[in-house]
Amino acid sequence: MVHMINIAKHILLCLILLLGCFANPILADETPRFQFNIPPNTLSQSLAEYTRETGIALGLEGISLAGKKSPGLEGSYDAHNALHMLLKGTHLRFEVVSPQLYTIQNVPDDPVESEVRIPLPPPVLGTRPPLGVFMRESDIIVTANKRKSTLFNLPASVSVLTSDTIDAFGIVNARDAIRHFAGVTMTNLGAGRNKIFIRGLSDGTFVDRTQSTVGIYLDDTPITFSDTNPDLRFIDVERVEILRGPQGTLYGAGSIGGTYRVVTKKPDFDSTIAILRINGATTQGGTPNGSIEAIANFPLFDNKLALRLGGYREHTGGYIDDVTLGETNINQDDVYGGKVALRFRLSENWTADLVANFQKTSIEDTQYTNASLGNYTRNNFLPEPYTDVFRHTNFTLEGGTGWADIVSSTSFIDRDIRSQADATRVIPLLIGLDGSPSPYNARQSVQTLVHETRMSSLGKHAIDWLAGAFFLTRKESLNTAITTPGAGQTFAAQGFPSDVIFDENRNDRAQQLALFGEATWNITPRLALTGGLRWFQTNLKVKSLANGFANNGERRTAGKNNKSGFSPKAVLSFKASDDLFVYVQMAEGFRVGGININTPAAGAPVPDPDEPDSEIAVFGSDVVRSYEFGVKSSFLDQHLSFNGSAFLTRWNNIQTDQLLPSGFAFITNAGRARNIGFEAEVRAQLLYNLVLTANGVWNVPELRQSNAFLGAERGDRLPGISEFSAGAGALWNFRLPNDFVGHAALDYTYIGGSALTFAEDVAPHMGGYSTTNIRIELQKNRWRVGLYADNITNNKGNTFAFGNPFSLRDFEQSTPQRPRTIGLFIKAQLGR
Repeated sequence: MVHMINIAKHILLCLILLLGCFANPILADETPRFQFNIPPNTLSQSLAEYTRETGIALGLEGISLAGKKSPGLEGSYDAHNALHMLLKGTHLRFEVVSPQLYTIQNVPDDPVESEVRIPLPPPVLGTRPPLGVFMRESDIIVTANKRKSTLFNLPASVSVLTSDTIDAFGIVNARDAIRHFAGVTMTNLGAGRNKIFIRGLSDGTFVDRTQSTVGIYLDDTPITFSDTNPDLRFIDVERVEILRGPQGTLYGAGSIGGTYRVVTKKPDFDSTIAILRINGATTQGGTPNGSIEAIANFPLFDNKLALRLGGYREHTGGYIDDVTLGETNINQDDVYGGKVALRFRLSENWTADLVANFQKTSIEDTQYTNASLGNYTRNNFLPEPYTDVFRHTNFTLEGGTGWADIVSSTSFIDRDIRSQADATRVIPLLIGLDGSPSPYNARQSVQTLVHETRMSSLGKHAIDWLAGAFFLTRKESLNTAITTPGAGQTFAAQGFPSDVIFDENRNDRAQQLALFGEATWNITPRLALTGGLRWFQTNLKVKSLANGFANNGERRTAGKNNKSGFSPKAVLSFKASDDLFVYVQMAEGFRVGGININTPAAGAPVPDPDEPDSEIAVFGSDVVRSYEFGVKSSFLDQHLSFNGSAFLTRWNNIQTDQLLPSGFAFITNAGRARNIGFEAEVRAQLLYNLVLTANGVWNVPELRQSNAFLGAERGDRLPGISEFSAGAGALWNFRLPNDFVGHAALDYTYIGGSALTFAEDVAPHMGGYSTTNIRIELQKNRWRVGLYADNITNNKGNTFAFGNPFSLRDFEQSTPQRPRTIGLFIKAQLGR
């Protein structure tokens, strides 16, 4: 059956490519025309409008646009003639570097030469312009605040990776993406098993039952609750948005640190394309890596319907050895998935989207090591495989009424996670016997139905507004068991004839209902005041049935927790000029409390000292309030930009997952915390073909009260968060003979040191490492070939000091960076 599925997947990828090949000849001979409506304006603004309409990047060769005006342009033109008319009277001309990159130059003294027209070549595919050339923040459209806004004019700390950036740096997943964002970090337990933190708000590095501190969204769908980021692969992504700070007003429970949002590309009514990318790589000391992906888009039925397909498969080789099992390169994994998207044009103003996404992640074994055995080595008694199947279906209706824009989104998420951990070392504590190889098996099944409808004003009045309603219902089952061979024979006389020394079936039911809104009073054209409020109600029910010798027999427990309240927000913003925007903001976020069931009995001393006889406890809700001052600015005719924000965050009654000596998890409230810090992002394009970026964060996230139960003192830093981290990147585009175009990308990241738990002085430490990656590509017409090296310095820094809860106290766990990996890829794109 598996073999047949694999064959079907590869056939699908080939069909997609073949369909694209048939479509290409139709388009290859057509010179596209664009509809322009550019009023007389500054030349800089007119060229920005031109870039938005055509997708052609414009570079400046030693000139300034300051003080220059453009006559504007209205009508249907090809890209070549449109730019020629926009430059009339400016004493400037342009040169075609590639079909999607033109350079603006001074007119030479020879009047004959100045009139020479450069012929526009036929459209070619896969041509990527230099990142950010005329793609300024005033041009980038985001929907992080649930309506369309330009990045520069959004009064919030928002960062974006566009599709060009994702492509240029070879970003394929969340771990790659967060390197380019200030103040965003992630644990490293393995694909699909990680927690993301924004602005230092870490509730702990362990994963169990608490809701995420970061809202993780796929388009308009929240795809996590108390589970981890499924780490969907980036193969057809429009952009990735990071919205920092508490987002309780617009995004509800769980976005106390911020929101991480992946926006996918939608079916296009106007283009037929097919893209195929094949990649192969080798990891030093490990096994080979490889991937294949394909994307296709087809307009159908007289452009009333558009279909977009995507499929991918990736194999990542291992590099960790297990000396006890006698296995090498154990941590291999495979990821495959795809999407089918349909867009219906219902009328001039209304569209409907139906999308299905699927991904399966299969990991043969985990990636942590025993630090005492040296790099890339450990000594477990059992393998620790992991499988994560993610399914997502969404229907979105979007349009306008003439007085408001409306978006209505309904999604269903089905996720099934299965894992095994080596629990051998904890068996003596649980049942008093020397442990034979004992697996801990878990299966988590989650079904979530979520709906949101919102309306927003068209931005034509003194008061802009947004209002919406949200509903979520979620069912989750968690089945866990520890099996110790021979235990049944040992304890049969005591009424426990099974080798399963502990098993538990737990069922959670959650419902959320919310009404939310924001209103912005545009006091003057430059000064605005925004206020927002969310009313929410959450209901949670839990039932558990546990059994086994380690649990002292059968035990049934149940509980519930209900919570309602309000989450406010206020922002004052001022646009001092076209190049300077400042704002101050107060915002709140929240997470609803839940149910804590203490099992198994043999390994679970009751965590709440105030309730020593309880078998079940309710852990309280936590609330975050943040104060922020932000600035967005640009210089040198917008070729240099600086965005920064200073923030103070107060966090009360922190919910946190913690580990008992047995390795089992419990949830408690850790007390109060505070974070004060500053984050900044800089972008410079001082040459037309070179873009430099940098980001950094300094913050002090710390407990404001001691917690003897956690072994933490006042002033201890929050787990997994470093005081300082930074990153930098460079993109260089260059021309070569014979119509080749070259692209080079370099990125560097430094992660500061941090502790694994709240008890900073005694906890295992990690971090204090750097990563450097480089990519070089050559492109001609529809073909691209590239060479890349990740972790080029082969840095062995400890990215995460945790891997297995049942052996954490037996040896020092370490998760080294993937060793130096060198790869080659080929990409072909057909159609336009």
